Amino acid sequence: MFSLLAILSCCSGNFVAEVDCEKIDDFFWGYVFAKISTCHMNKTTEINSSDTTIASRDESIRGLWFSFNKKIKFLPIGVNEKFPNLGGLNAGDCSLTTISNENVKGLSKLRLLNLIDNQIEMIGSDIFDDLSALENLFLCKFEFYYLFRLSQEFLLHSII
Repeated sequence: MFSLLAILSCCSGNFVAEVDCEKIDDFFWGYVFAKISTCHMNKTTEINSSDTTIASRDESIRGLWFSFNKKIKFLPIGVNEKFPNLGGLNAGDCSLTTISNENVKGLSKLRLLNLIDNQIEMIGSDIFDDLSALENLFLCKFEFYYLFRLSQEFLLHSII
């Protein structure tokens, strides 16, 4: 089982924020996955930096759950390196203001992305480039100020 801590590790003189989460086997995700192994962020976990990473690697994790935590201001980067088989990322009802390709890069197995009820002001134009398996995208209740052009391939795939 992972611990529920925030860690600072030193890399080449720079401090990199890392967060860890609790592994929950058979966590219920509803109609999309039913029950899967999930990395669950505790409600006291804070992510205040855009270069935060996840500390632990676990290939059995298929879900990453941040929801209902207003202390999450950024999604971690390099998630694909820690959870290469990730199928669902739930960050609904957090305090996200932006999402970039660095947050979802390489998540080719991601089927569900929930970003409902955040304060997202910007979505990068390349956000969906690596999300070839994406079937469920939840984006309502946003406060958009800027919306970069979404990948044409993604939009065509969504319409068909």
